[in-house]
Amino acid sequence: MAIAQNKLVAKAEKEYEYLTGDEAARRWQELREKAERDEISAYTTGKSDGKIETAKAMLKDNISKEIIEKYTGLNKEELEELLLEKV
Repeated sequence: MAIAQNKLVAKAEKEYEYLTGDEAARRWQELREKAERDEISAYTTGKSDGKIETAKAMLKDNISKEIIEKYTGLNKEELEELLLEKV
């Protein structure tokens, strides 16, 4: 009975290792996922920064707020914040 249970336990452990993968493979997957998230974040942040800089330049050139909103996607509140920052 003990031998049979040991075989079942060994088989279960082997199945568990197969299903969960080894530590290095899990770590590699975590790093890949983190890199993807970082890339998306960098793109999004950079895109937002670009919109703000564009809006600041447009405000300096006295372009109407409606036009700036239309082409940058910023809302009225965001534009008001930029005006308060002393463009």
